[in-house]
Amino acid sequence: MRKVSVEVLKEFLNQPLNRPALDALLAQTSAVELAVQLTDTPQADPEVVPLLLEALERALSFEDVRNSAASSEQLNGLIEQGLGSKDAQVRALVARQAGVFLSCGVGAPSSPSSPAALLGLRLVSVLSKLVMDEEISVAEAAEKALRGAAGARVVAPVAETNGVQSNGTVASSAAAAAGSSVAESLLSPEIFSELSNGLQKGRDETRIRLLSFFIGIGQRDQKAFAALRENGVYGEVLRIFKSDDLLLKLNSFELVEALGEFPAGASFLADEGVGPALAEDLADSMVDDLARQGIARTLSALVQQDSRLTAPLFEAANGAFPSTLVEFLKGSDSNPETISRKFTLVRCWASLMTRKDAQTLLSQNADLKGLDAEICGLAAHRSNAELSVAALDAWTKVLSEGEDVSDRLLQTLQERVTPMVLEVLRARPFPEYRRASYALMASLCSRFKFAAIAFVSSEDHKKILMDSLSDTEKNAKYAKYELLKILIRSHSVWMATVLSSEEMKMLEEYEREGPFFVPKGLTTAIEEQAA
Repeated sequence: MRKVSVEVLKEFLNQPLNRPALDALLAQTSAVELAVQLTDTPQADPEVVPLLLEALERALSFEDVRNSAASSEQLNGLIEQGLGSKDAQVRALVARQAGVFLSCGVGAPSSPSSPAALLGLRLVSVLSKLVMDEEISVAEAAEKALRGAAGARVVAPVAETNGVQSNGTVASSAAAAAGSSVAESLLSPEIFSELSNGLQKGRDETRIRLLSFFIGIGQRDQKAFAALRENGVYGEVLRIFKSDDLLLKLNSFELVEALGEFPAGASFLADEGVGPALAEDLADSMVDDLARQGIARTLSALVQQDSRLTAPLFEAANGAFPSTLVEFLKGSDSNPETISRKFTLVRCWASLMTRKDAQTLLSQNADLKGLDAEICGLAAHRSNAELSVAALDAWTKVLSEGEDVSDRLLQTLQERVTPMVLEVLRARPFPEYRRASYALMASLCSRFKFAAIAFVSSEDHKKILMDSLSDTEKNAKYAKYELLKILIRSHSVWMATVLSSEEMKMLEEYEREGPFFVPKGLTTAIEEQAA
């Protein structure tokens, strides 16, 4: 078994990560040999261990190196050694690489009996152990790996096939050939039993982390969510939420909020009648401000998911929910605590405004009926760019996810929002502003002709639209292109009456060529200048 010197490792790490540098290293070792050298190196060696860790991770970023390692008979033993290492850095490396292997298809069920295919399910098992690691950095690495690879396919667990034979190969069956997702494989008896044990007997920190992990997996995979709900995992969130332990209860607010952020989770919370209890907590002086912000966001998400909850949640606990939104309106924009509340207010408002009944209730509240104008003002605000962008995105959400627009909201969109976003586009040519304002303009133009007319009729905005190079940042380019597509596909008939034939021809070419379009004449000029 070859070992490389510190000098060789440093030479590899000091070079850009490319094929020649890798080949020079692989001429003296392999990924498996690096892993063996790592496990054989005393933890106390402060110089060699970090070099080996980084070199191994860089080498495994190449597909052929991963494939070679996956087919090695030594890999299972090395995984076991890494899993049991006292060095948290080594365990974190195992977690990260297990996620990479799974995401890149190692363990795919195309050849169910192959060592590489069987490795996939083994990696899931390893990650399920590391997600309960006492070292937070290791547990977080494992959780991130599992979430990232949740949709990858692996050989189906025992319960879904004809069983694993005594020699360790998977019996041939339709289920084995189809495999299961990483998320589904976590529910196999052996793996889920271990995770459940950690959920029941682990420290509070471990339990909270596991529940957060299960919520993330359920959000990614509907089948996994249904099974986890049936197995009582999400019920454990509610048990903690109802705990008399104040610290534990405060931690549960984040879990409840995470459940409320996707349809299946919000439906579960609604079915369990969590909303009114959350409203009661808003009125509890023992609940801190950050927790109250999380509760307000959750209640807003519940309203968006199920409009039947709107009136009950607005009325619960003597109107604690709308009263809290009024509180969030107050305070100086220079105060960090106030800014945090304003961010929450923007998110809550956007979720609520997707429902017409919530729009009505907000407009009937004497203290909240001006909230539309407040959010519009925040979008135009110059003192806090992040808050301004959040408000722009909130208006986009209302238009893209909301129900039919009320007459009152339509008037606001025409008289306030459209002029505001046009001014932001003109006056703030910065990437994040441009991305958000293009997206809002696209949402407006997709629904209202008046917005498209205002945009195209403005000489300043026509110049921005015609100049495919006006933005350099990728996300801004994509957002601008979406706006262009909407204009060309929904408004081209009347646009042809206000733009010249050359302008229309250029915009149509831009729409055909995509977001990175460069006009032919400009391309030639750029090439000549470069020459």
